[in-house]
Amino acid sequence: MTECGYKIVAELQFPDIAEHIAHKFDCKLICYRGENWYGFVNKNSGKLQAIQELLKVLHISRNDVIAFGDDVNDIEMLKVCGLGIAVANAVSAVKEIANVIVDSNNEDGVAKYIEKEILNYY
Repeated sequence: MTECGYKIVAELQFPDIAEHIAHKFDCKLICYRGENWYGFVNKNSGKLQAIQELLKVLHISRNDVIAFGDDVNDIEMLKVCGLGIAVANAVSAVKEIANVIVDSNNEDGVAKYIEKEILNYY
């Protein structure tokens, strides 16, 4: 891959300003729930693209990948991986597409899942 993965995050008063900036600079807009923080990244970068590159480098199937998410910027990544897991405090759209829902971030849901389902597996 020849693309750099830079992200700029800005606090903006209105979403339409963020959309204008993303359009003007031809970049992907990442919105954070319940906040007026917006991320701007190269259209060829992101969580999904990182996973796709890792699959190539490691020579593994997407079905062998587990992804955890909580916000809308995780949706495309969760859909592509073999197992998409949402935490209980995830936004509704993430929980709707997840294969599994674990305890919230505040309850260490990801750590508990890894400990129980992965580390004790072997």
